[in-house]
This record gives sequence, C-alpha cells and structure tokens, in this order.
Amino acid sequence: MSAADWLAYVGAAAWAPPIISWIHGYYSKPVISVYPANAAEIGFTALGPIFNLGFVFNCENKKSLITEFNLTITHEDGAIRNFSWASINETLSEITDAFGGRQTVSRTQAPVALKVVTENLVDKIIRSTEVKFKDEMEPLNRMLLDKINQTNLTSPDDFIAQISSTAEYKKFMRTREQWFWWRAGRYGVDVSIGSPNKVAFKRCSFEFRLEALDVDILKSNINLLDLDSKNAILRHFAGVSQNDAPEPRWKWLNIPIKAIQQNFQ
Repeated sequence: MSAADWLAYVGAAAWAPPIISWIHGYYSKPVISVYPANAAEIGFTALGPIFNLGFVFNCENKKSLITEFNLTITHEDGAIRNFSWASINETLSEITDAFGGRQTVSRTQAPVALKVVTENLVDKIIRSTEVKFKDEMEPLNRMLLDKINQTNLTSPDDFIAQISSTAEYKKFMRTREQWFWWRAGRYGVDVSIGSPNKVAFKRCSFEFRLEALDVDILKSNINLLDLDSKNAILRHFAGVSQNDAPEPRWKWLNIPIKAIQQNFQ
C-alpha cells in the first residue's frame, strides 16, 4: 500500500464515526416521556370540568414538537371522559421578599405547539378542558350572542332581565349545568400526545380519588354559573366595570395523584 493510499484510508476512517453518528441520529426517533406533578387542580367553572396538572417533559435522541396533548379520564365504574389542553402555563421567576412573601411571575400561552429538546427538561402546567363540553356549548354560545346583539340596550338591569328570560339563555344555562359529572370514587388518567414527527412516547398513567365531600365542593360552583354569565354579559355588552360585575370566586380542589408504572406505546 502506497503512502497516498494509506492517507486516503486514514482520511476515510476519520470520517466514519461522524457519519455513523449522523445516520444514527437521523433515523432514531425522538423518545418523549412526561412525568406528572404530585397533585392536580380539579374544578368545574364556566368552562366546564377542568383538570390542571404540572408535567415535566423529557426528550431523547432529537428534539421534537408536541401539537396535541390529551387526557383520558376513566371513573372506576367505566365512564370515560376526554380532555385536551386549553392553555400552557410556565413559571418564569419567583421572588421572595424580606418578610417571606412570595411573588410569582408566570406566562400563559395558547397550546399551539410545545417544543421539547434533548438539552434540558421542559416544565409546564397543562390546563385541560373536556372536549365534548366545548363542542356542545359552542353553537349554544353563538345563538346566545346573536340574541344579545339583537336586544336593545336600555339600562343594565333591564338588559339582563331581557336576556335571561330568552329561550337561548335558558337553554345555554341548563346545558352548562348538566355537564357537571364529577362523582366520588377512583379515577384513572392516561396521557397521550400528537406530533408532526414520528416519535416514541413513553406512556404516562396515574390515579386520583374524589371523596363525597370533594364532589360537594365542586358542585357548589353550579350556583355561580348564572352570576358568572350575567356579569360577563354586563361587562362585555353593557359597559359595566369589572368591579361592579366581578367574576365569581370558583372553588377548586387540590388532589394528590399516584403515578403508575410507565411503558412505551
């Protein structure tokens, strides 16, 4: 073997590790796993049943995008409810003053897509609402808005009296109240994601339990739905201030969860 041949061989060999690494990286799918926080925030408000929980996202091999984030919540009696992310919340900083008080700076964003990378973990609070609730309430909301726009504004009190006596308002309220379904017992939760990339997702499942008292606390929010609707109409259509037509103080639950062993889907 000549010196030139030897140099060419060494040069080609020097490229082999980077090429192999590139090929492996190109054809290796991102592996995404999520890890839930220790407690979930559960509610029932004007947005229907709500399930909020913090997650840590981990991604291996290569970065990827998450464009769907869904929860399947199953009661011990077999009833299944499907939730989808409605917003993403991120804590940017937390400041403690000289007296021990804490101020948190956070950011809320629409759940268009979530970028997960291999360099570090992504920590987000995912706020989820029930899919069917939104689908059923949307046309009723449009019908009520049409009726509001057709109603002449006199005084705020007369305006609300007119709107609340319409068939559209009554149906809107009745349907919203009927969507309360939380009840005592054990619930299992399965997390699923969607991505434009081919990814491997490590299944995430966990459990929580509601007691009868928990359900009673959430159910008391039904009594606030009418006030919430009327005050929202006053603020948006009658020019009434936030102070004079405030949002109600919803009651929430902070429920511990129990993680279940993960495996790949």
